[in-house]
Amino acid sequence: MYDQGLNARWISEKRLGLEVPRDEMDGSFTGASVAKTSRTVIMEADGDIYRANTMKMKEVFANKKLSDRCIDSFTSYLKKNGGHNLLFSSSTLPY
Repeated sequence: MYDQGLNARWISEKRLGLEVPRDEMDGSFTGASVAKTSRTVIMEADGDIYRANTMKMKEVFANKKLSDRCIDSFTSYLKKNGGHNLLFSSSTLPY
């Protein structure tokens, strides 16, 4: 729930989709704003770049061989280096 705004901004930044405009006070949005944003991405010429970029991403994420190879590589790395060093070294921990 808390990362939806960050994810929406990241997707907008990467031009994979558009963020639905929200009310600045409470973060809500209207059905009309969802419909307009969806229509732009799905049907209008302004959405061409989003559809093209999404198709490129589909080639990566729908590729089972590539996905399996990435998972195998990641698990191999963890086995060799241990998962505890993946994100933090002991000197960066606050305790």
